[in-house]
Amino acid sequence: MTRVKHSTNTPVWQEIFFYNFHMSPAELFDEVIMVQVFNSRKLRSDALIGSFNFDVGMVYEQEDHCFLNKWLLLTGTDEAQAGVKGYIKISICVLGAGDEAPAFKKSQGDADDIESNLLRPAGVQLRKGTFILRAYRAEDIPQMDPGYFEGVKKVLGVGEEQKELVDPYFVFQFAGKNVKSKTIYTSDHPEWNQELRLAIRFPSMCERMKFMIRDWDRLSSDDTVGTYTLDLSAISSPGEEDGFLPTFGPTFINFYGSTREFSDLPDEYEDLNLGKGEGVAYRGRALVALETKLGEYPEIPVEEIHNHDVLAVHKFQRRRKFLLYGAFAEATMISVTDGPVQFELSIGNYGNRLDTTVVPQASTTQPTNAVFDGCNFYFLPWGDNKPCVIVNSSWEDISFRLEPLNMLLKMVERLQSNLRKVQIDIRAAAPTAEVATKIIALLDFLIKDCSQPFPQIDLTTRGANKLDQLSHDLRIDTLAQICQDAARVRDGVQNKYFPTLPPIQLQGQPIPQIDPTSSKYKSNDLDMRRQEVREMELQRIKQDAIKLRENATDINEAVNEVEGFLQSLRRLAIEPQNSMPDIVIWLLSARKRVAYFRVPAYDVLYSPNPEATGKFCNKFRTVFLKQPGAKTDSALGAEKVPAMLRLKLWLGLEQHGEQFAAEHGEGLMAVFAETYENQINVLGNWTTKGVPRPKWSDTTGNIRLDKDSFDCPSGWRWEEEWFISPELSLTFDTDAGHKRFVEDAFECQQRYPAGEWKQAATPYTDVRGDAITPRDEILAPEGWEWEDDWQIDLNRGVDEDGFEYCVEFTLGGFTPVEKTYHLCRRRRWVRARSLTVDPKAMMKAEKRKAELAEGWEYAPLFTMKFHTKERRMDLVRRRRWHRKMIAMGAQASAVFNVDKKKQQSEEEGSVMTSPRIFLTYKAPHQYQLRAYIYQGRGLLAMDSDSFSDPYAYVCLMTRSQKTEVKKKTLCPSWDQSLIIDDLEIYGDPQRLAANPPDVVIEVFDWDAVGSPEFMGRAMVKPLVKLEGNDPRVPRLMWYPLKRGNEEAGEVLVSFELFLKENGDLPFMPPMEGKLFRVPSGIRPVMQRTAIEVLCWGVRNMKKYQLASVTSPSIEFECGGTILQSNKIKNTVKNPNFSDPILFFDVMLPKEELYTPPMNIIVRDHRAFGRKPIVGLSVLRTIQRFRTEPLKELDEGDPMPPESADGSVSGSGDHAIDMPEDKAEKGPLKGLKKQMEIITDEIDWWSKYYASIGETEKSGDYLDKGYDTVEVYDQPLEQIEQHGDFKDFCDTFELKRGKVKEDEESDVVGEFKGTFRVYALPGDPNATLPPRHLRFLPKSDPVECLIRVYVIKAVDLQPQDPSGLADPYIKLKLGKNEVKDQDNYKPNTLNPIFGRMFELKAMIPVHKDLKVTVMDYDRLSSDDIIGETVIDLENRLLTKSRATCGLPITYNTTGPNVWRDIQTPKQILEEYCKSKILRGPRFYGNNSLAIEGKMYNLADFEVNHIHNEYQGPPDQRLALYVLREQPLVKEHIETRPLFSPLLPNIEQGKLQLWIDIFPMQMGKPGPPFEITPRQPKKYVLRCIIWNTEDVVLEETSVLGEKMSDIYVKGWLMGQDEKQETDVHYRSLDGEGNFNWRFVFPFDYIPPEQTMVVKKKEHFWSMDETEERLPPTLVIQIWDNDQFSPDDFLGTLELNLNHMPKPAKSASKCKLSMLPDAQGNAPEMMSLFEAKRAKGFWPCANEETGARELAGKVEMEVEILSVEEAEEKPAGVARDDPNMNPHLDEPNRPATSFNWLTSPWKSLRFILWGRFKWYIIGFLIILFLALIFVLFFYTFPGALANKIVGV
Repeated sequence: MTRVKHSTNTPVWQEIFFYNFHMSPAELFDEVIMVQVFNSRKLRSDALIGSFNFDVGMVYEQEDHCFLNKWLLLTGTDEAQAGVKGYIKISICVLGAGDEAPAFKKSQGDADDIESNLLRPAGVQLRKGTFILRAYRAEDIPQMDPGYFEGVKKVLGVGEEQKELVDPYFVFQFAGKNVKSKTIYTSDHPEWNQELRLAIRFPSMCERMKFMIRDWDRLSSDDTVGTYTLDLSAISSPGEEDGFLPTFGPTFINFYGSTREFSDLPDEYEDLNLGKGEGVAYRGRALVALETKLGEYPEIPVEEIHNHDVLAVHKFQRRRKFLLYGAFAEATMISVTDGPVQFELSIGNYGNRLDTTVVPQASTTQPTNAVFDGCNFYFLPWGDNKPCVIVNSSWEDISFRLEPLNMLLKMVERLQSNLRKVQIDIRAAAPTAEVATKIIALLDFLIKDCSQPFPQIDLTTRGANKLDQLSHDLRIDTLAQICQDAARVRDGVQNKYFPTLPPIQLQGQPIPQIDPTSSKYKSNDLDMRRQEVREMELQRIKQDAIKLRENATDINEAVNEVEGFLQSLRRLAIEPQNSMPDIVIWLLSARKRVAYFRVPAYDVLYSPNPEATGKFCNKFRTVFLKQPGAKTDSALGAEKVPAMLRLKLWLGLEQHGEQFAAEHGEGLMAVFAETYENQINVLGNWTTKGVPRPKWSDTTGNIRLDKDSFDCPSGWRWEEEWFISPELSLTFDTDAGHKRFVEDAFECQQRYPAGEWKQAATPYTDVRGDAITPRDEILAPEGWEWEDDWQIDLNRGVDEDGFEYCVEFTLGGFTPVEKTYHLCRRRRWVRARSLTVDPKAMMKAEKRKAELAEGWEYAPLFTMKFHTKERRMDLVRRRRWHRKMIAMGAQASAVFNVDKKKQQSEEEGSVMTSPRIFLTYKAPHQYQLRAYIYQGRGLLAMDSDSFSDPYAYVCLMTRSQKTEVKKKTLCPSWDQSLIIDDLEIYGDPQRLAANPPDVVIEVFDWDAVGSPEFMGRAMVKPLVKLEGNDPRVPRLMWYPLKRGNEEAGEVLVSFELFLKENGDLPFMPPMEGKLFRVPSGIRPVMQRTAIEVLCWGVRNMKKYQLASVTSPSIEFECGGTILQSNKIKNTVKNPNFSDPILFFDVMLPKEELYTPPMNIIVRDHRAFGRKPIVGLSVLRTIQRFRTEPLKELDEGDPMPPESADGSVSGSGDHAIDMPEDKAEKGPLKGLKKQMEIITDEIDWWSKYYASIGETEKSGDYLDKGYDTVEVYDQPLEQIEQHGDFKDFCDTFELKRGKVKEDEESDVVGEFKGTFRVYALPGDPNATLPPRHLRFLPKSDPVECLIRVYVIKAVDLQPQDPSGLADPYIKLKLGKNEVKDQDNYKPNTLNPIFGRMFELKAMIPVHKDLKVTVMDYDRLSSDDIIGETVIDLENRLLTKSRATCGLPITYNTTGPNVWRDIQTPKQILEEYCKSKILRGPRFYGNNSLAIEGKMYNLADFEVNHIHNEYQGPPDQRLALYVLREQPLVKEHIETRPLFSPLLPNIEQGKLQLWIDIFPMQMGKPGPPFEITPRQPKKYVLRCIIWNTEDVVLEETSVLGEKMSDIYVKGWLMGQDEKQETDVHYRSLDGEGNFNWRFVFPFDYIPPEQTMVVKKKEHFWSMDETEERLPPTLVIQIWDNDQFSPDDFLGTLELNLNHMPKPAKSASKCKLSMLPDAQGNAPEMMSLFEAKRAKGFWPCANEETGARELAGKVEMEVEILSVEEAEEKPAGVARDDPNMNPHLDEPNRPATSFNWLTSPWKSLRFILWGRFKWYIIGFLIILFLALIFVLFFYTFPGALANKIVGV
């Protein structure tokens, strides 16, 4: 919340807010940012003026993740007729870890134009609108509630039929609002048929809308079934001609989340239902339609849909039969090894094996036990019979949507692949002509792709809607534009490099058109809209390609254009109306879901058009399954892979089902009915009596399946009788695949309390306690032999006899110490045996035995793992029976109806089951894999000594092998070939060559104790050779290793896969010992190479084993060669090496791709000869240090340049007198005399503001021709031309210890050095070229004076509850620490420090300057806001000379006096020496030469304004020449601040610069004075003389228009408001006051800002400072006695830029006031004029338009405090009433307060207006009284007269 700005409608806040979040991007980007402006009230709640909403994700998607200086249009939310409520300017950014915060700069010029910088397209106005979401129905919603009562009813047989245990309702969310439908109770297929209406302001700045299905709960909070997110940009288009409002559907949307199986326990993956992460299972779908209407807001949020509208969407629900086929080739890397596993394939809820409500289908593979492959992994031995699955399903046919999507995705894939090849060639510095050829080919393919017509979609297309048509049109237009642009680029490249090439043909292959009248499809409005969008976008891409072809001549320009085409195509390749659910592959074990993999349906969708077929349709691919809720984005980097599958999928209409079978090659599909025969062992006899499961059943034993109860499905027939089919995996025992196996047996003993130990009833058991054969009776299996006798295993937690003790065997809890209460004990006997025959032959023999055997599988219980060999403890057995059947048609459905009547069951009805389907092969093909593992680099350190012991596994399908272990290295050089021979692979070799299987490489760290640690995984395609004499050679390539979501190094490998059946194979690789090495044709070609090493020193070394690192040395290892530096004696005194140059003469690969890394190992020399490794750094590549060899230098001097008269100047270093430039004389000399510099008006801040463009604060600084300074918005070292100051030496981080997950690497120090790599002559006797690293400075420490100039901080992170901070500066350099706590800046986030600090330090002993911004706290310790670290050593050593920036001019005195130690000439001489340049040679004072190039002073000082402070000409010329070089200029750098508590999140910025002066060179110049400007005290006097033409707001009781006028005034930002007295009863709008306002204020003249200091609250300790424009506010009010005063008009005058007053009231008009852009006819500055008097208009904008409310005649005057004391004046008309004297106003007599002057009210109100009426009334009253008295007295008088009384 900002501060309250009182009494203004143009507030200026200048405040910043920070919000910190710790959540996933998907969650954060859906949050809504709400900007609201309120009218503050004291006694009532604040009133909302207007608001603006937008998504967080919308901000993050912008460039630099921010909006800068954008105006937001504020609108009302509740008022029905609410319009524009105003505008507010904001800058906002969203930053993640590692993002760089932009600089929030004040807008200049056009940025203040509201219309052009409105946060929406210019001219677009907000309109009221409504999102109308029609929620029709849903289906397939899973159970969400427990079924306790339903189970009771089922047991008791009472109540209604079983209900669906879910109570769903639909929720629609957008922009923080939501509306929900009614709840349908106990229904998993609810029909809502309701319209959900949401009021919006369109166009909206919120991007995402959410649809949710939730389950109503009576007692607990409602549960979320699933969440669907829809981007607004995908269902709308903002174009003027082709744009359309958001529209969607009618179509189904699919919901994903956690697994469907209900559990009474809390859902472990409940967050997936909220859309947080990838959903692992299908959870239902809903039919919805979205429509946008502009106009009024909805009256009611929910309304029922009419019946005829419900019937109208039935056409969108037409279903067609689809078939999903899956063929599994291999399954390896299986993580579940303790039981059989199977794979399930499902689409939607079809194929879900664990859902009892779904019709059973052949969706799972047979349960199979994993078998060890003999090396490391477990696989499923499917052999000749590869399992297949078929899932029948019914869905809407949306091929008209998915086929164009597949076409676009293939365009993107082709373009991305071709572009990657071009970029690789550019990085490899390939010949330009070769790169141009590939670009032309790339553009040819792109133009051909974009020229293909898309299938037409319109409203007659069945299933299509309006959005389909719109999207289609937009795609076509975009592709056409891309095609034209690509052709333009192609022609441009061709004309430059190959002008003779023929022109390109733009016609492509036509795509079959979709018949609009066909009844197969039904499109909706969105389908047509997206069709239009796609057509337009493709047309645009085509046009852009043609333009680029015609105009582009540069390769980089062409690549940039192509990248733009790629982005456009990616935007098109989005289909929001994909109602086809994803395919999910599950790994199941014992009815438990272990791992999954999701496949989008369009990826495997079949189409008669090959271009529209999914990229993986009917193609074998390798997938890694993922565990639910896995944190890694890809399973490739998971530490443990649940399973790796090679399979192919096919999805298509049932009528196209034959296409799947046509692609099997050598495999034949076979379908089998399956049942299991079950028996139990009773007293040694196997029988079916008493079996706890049916005699014949399925594999689970839950369904009875008698062989004679199978009814052959319709469309199928039996081919043969039932036969025994043993499970192949059961033939493999636990020792399968092992060459050495350890047999074990546990000897068990027991005793009675206080008795002796005796043999137990079960003398020998396995580790689980199951009885086994006594150890003496265990024989070695066939093909095995014992290595030794039985031995007691003492390598466990046992006593000296090998026993472990417990109370009871069944309870467990064994301990190695015997207690009196222990009654049982056991010990383990082990005996190793070795395999004496070939393990593959052994496996084949076992397989043949199993085929000849009876096929029985044995186990102690049915729930335990089965095996083929009968054991003594086996009590049950089973065997599998199969019966083959053949389909008589393509439409046959393989689901059996098992008749229970044939089973003689008492229950009526039948059950359904599915068959087993296999892809059978006659025989496999024999292959040989040759894996060439050359080396690795950049691996992770997994051991505490900063190294690893890496080795690699290579796995292809069901076989794997292992490399040797390389000890203590992060860059292992294996140089090893692994041969996997006799690899059996099924299928056509030609198909295999076109789509080879993936080879997986896993790298582990070997540990002597404990299991190996995973280091990374990579996947590579091998080169398949079907002929032994294939001449192709596999090239070694670097492949990244993935560990989690991060890269974990690289491996240099290649693979060859040979078919052994066609000819002889090449010779085996050469052997070294027992290992094969990489053959010479594949290993890199070596060349003699020189590596120069600058071993400069070590820095910031942390302690090792509690001792400081004081005497380090460094080992450099590259290509097997090791060099060691000398030892540093004491790093405390000098951390540099005394002899820093080392030289390698080593053989390295000629190609840069294969260059080995450079290992930098730091050892510390300690007592007793110990040399522990204290730091390590690995350079993956030394490519950036490669350079060309130097040639011998020619030491001769060049000929001096000729003079103007043709004579040759003398040689040598003499200074020659040259005539002075006459241009300085005459007018320029006169101009110097006329210049008058007033230094008091110029300060350093004038220079600063002039440099950043705020010229209004710099005065006439620029007019005087003074220097400006470079202000960088980033650190100095990050400026591109400076290259991080690494020209002398680089800084390499040293690390130590094991890399930990989720933590940053432990950096323990730095190595300072650099390398130079170049080729050497092959002849060892040839002369070596000159060294690169020479002319080095001394390595001794240098004492330096460091001046740190801290200017200001920008956008600091608040630290106080008020949302502000009290920052101050803290410096630390070595042991020196400076805390500027006394000069903290209270209550600000943008402090202006203006502080200069001087420190002395020995560099490089203390080289890191840490500048910290602290938050001052009175009661607690100060907090760190942020800090930045500056490497002073790099700045001191760089050839860019970053010690002291070079100014523009050389001045000996004045405001820009030279402050460096050296003069420009001295600096120039040193620069030429360091760069090995000849020169400088001065010719007089006005010319010099460097490397033969002449520089003249006159050329640099053209139109230059000279001043009296400038130095000698030769020094000025030297400075000009220096500024032409890549040296550091005078500058201010902006450094980001980071907090240790929030690493990688920027906490603000700090502007500063640093000067470094070596003390040995002399005394530096005077420092700059950068103390912030202090405000001066001024007094504003404002005399209100009169008002004219004031609006008469009130009407008196007598009908007169009048106003009781008074004037109120104040300076904006100050709380003090002053008022005049009241001019009562103004009948003509005139008011007389003669009233003086006096406003003292603080003002900074150069910055034209007023400084306001005040306490925010009475308890505040410090005043808060604000800098505001000096604005005088004058308001006219109407005084009321019994109600609030009425506001009439206002006038705001910026005293620096105010309209000139009118001389008379008649000339005072509204046109005098500035318009919205601040423009007015005549403006003036009161600070310059000092005084102004006249009339100003007051305006009223309550109606929305500016209206004249009155005119104020006043006099305003600015005085300094001194002037105000000399000419005193009182407030109002108080004493001293002078300067000028104010008389009482001459107001008319009618001006009075009627309440306090009742007699005046009678006189001036009644008498003046009604006096004749009053006189007449009195006369009449008098006459009437006389008349009444006459008639009253006349009778008595007459009677008296008569009587004579």
